Amino acid sequence: MARDYGLTIEYPDGTVAAFLQSASSATLKLTLSGVSTLDITFDPASTDGQAIYTILGTTIPVVRLARDGVTVFTGPLSSLQTTVDDGGGSISATFTDWVGMLEHWWAQDVPVGSDRAYEIVDCVLGISPTTARSKWPQNTARLTRSGTVSDTCSVNRGEQTTMIEMLNEAAAVAGFDWYVNHASDQFVMGATLGSNKSTSVFFGVGQTPTGFSNTNCLGAQVTLQPPRNFVLASNANNRWGISPEMWAPADVAAYPASGATFSSLYNYGEFLEIVDAGTHNAQRIADAHLRNKPVQLVTLTADPQLAPAWKTDYYLGDTVNVVIQSRAFSLDTDQRVVEISVSFDEQLVEVSNDLTFEVL
Repeated sequence: MARDYGLTIEYPDGTVAAFLQSASSATLKLTLSGVSTLDITFDPASTDGQAIYTILGTTIPVVRLARDGVTVFTGPLSSLQTTVDDGGGSISATFTDWVGMLEHWWAQDVPVGSDRAYEIVDCVLGISPTTARSKWPQNTARLTRSGTVSDTCSVNRGEQTTMIEMLNEAAAVAGFDWYVNHASDQFVMGATLGSNKSTSVFFGVGQTPTGFSNTNCLGAQVTLQPPRNFVLASNANNRWGISPEMWAPADVAAYPASGATFSSLYNYGEFLEIVDAGTHNAQRIADAHLRNKPVQLVTLTADPQLAPAWKTDYYLGDTVNVVIQSRAFSLDTDQRVVEISVSFDEQLVEVSNDLTFEVL
């Protein structure tokens, strides 16, 4: 089913400055618990390209991408590059979601110490205290919060510099997911976002000796990441945590007699990672970062004409069924979507969209 996309360049208050005229090479990247982006190339001679510079004279340009009349992405300009040549040149622009602005907000307003995670998030987003809203363009509130996480988390603004670092630290310590719902301008948070749709949403690609799989994808890419089976973590109090604890070469050499704790080091060898634990318990952070098995980072390129539609049928955090078949590698499992990347042509027709999973 074809989907109708529209794009506008706007002022921060929502006033439309220009409709789509020349946007091309557009790529939308939506990330679970990360800043989402929209990259677009404009013609400098076009109305939409010129509108960006007109708005920049007084405030920050904002882009809005809608599908079938529903906003799927909106946010401010993050970077801009213009090239000029005999052919007229081009304007390359990157827009982030509204959380992207936290990358250049000073973290002075975040309270020191431990508090409930959602209260720290409210402070980071400028929801409470409301005086923090002055950081938004034209002093306009941008995001409300949907969902709560009761876990406490300790953040220390003295150890950080920006609000995005505060948000990332809180999410890591309290262990919650988040993303921006662009249709409602909501910052959505929860212990685990998404639902299990593996019995209704299927993706497949490849061929086996007996035939094809459920082929609604154009291709797949599988990247192997090694284990992280020996972690050293240090915190601001100069305390260290080591995982696995009580590690010694003799214990590894004695496996399996020494127990399953050392199976990864014995089978794969040592893969070290050094972690900054900030103000947190170094041992707890070291244990949390330990990963005893390799990870396969899987990216599927879905066929927009055949595959389920992102946002309508599935979204970030949802679990879907994935089948990849080849003579050397096969995968038939349920996986959680952690990133969606959508490519468009010059008419904003969806060319393809990539889904990314971490297969443990």
